[in-house]
Amino acid sequence: MKVKVISLLLTLLLFSNVVLADSDVGSNGRYDGEITIEQCEEIMKDFNRIAAEYGCSISVADEDLIAFCTTVTETSLREALSQLESLDAYDDVVQETGSGTRTSYVWVRTASLGMGVSLTANISGTYNHNRVTSCTGVTSFITGATLGDTYYQTSYSYNIASGGTSMTVDVYGKYNVNIFIEGIGTIVTRDVHKTFTVSAP
Repeated sequence: MKVKVISLLLTLLLFSNVVLADSDVGSNGRYDGEITIEQCEEIMKDFNRIAAEYGCSISVADEDLIAFCTTVTETSLREALSQLESLDAYDDVVQETGSGTRTSYVWVRTASLGMGVSLTANISGTYNHNRVTSCTGVTSFITGATLGDTYYQTSYSYNIASGGTSMTVDVYGKYNVNIFIEGIGTIVTRDVHKTFTVSAP
């Protein structure tokens, strides 16, 4: 009889120390108990699947990871990400300038990204007799961003129209936005893609 009682107590003790993610989720969608780093990683995978629906990915500092996973809910995450939906929603070119020589040119094009942020692309190329002949490079940067937000260009592609009458350039990049979700600093990375069309000066 003593052996059975001891065995039962050991079983209950072991079971009470197991952290079950599903049972720790309260009615408010937050985790009510302690969770492990491994569970946090799984939660972050779920959160990033949600973020992908908004064209984003999210990351949190290591020291904030457990607090983020136990505080943020799907609802609060979607509310925060929905505020960024206007980013990259604008296709209008708000400024066109450029300079160059008789054979080479740098087209400068600025387009709105929304939320007061603009993307400027410096498109370098060559032309001959009013015909674009090549694209030799593209660099880009943003202005109007909140302090701490960053942007970097990942790639570009171009296509010269038949006869060289114009050239279409696609610029791709990543825009890292610092926002607070449930009071926790979060980096949301948004894909940026802008298309510019230029012609020989």
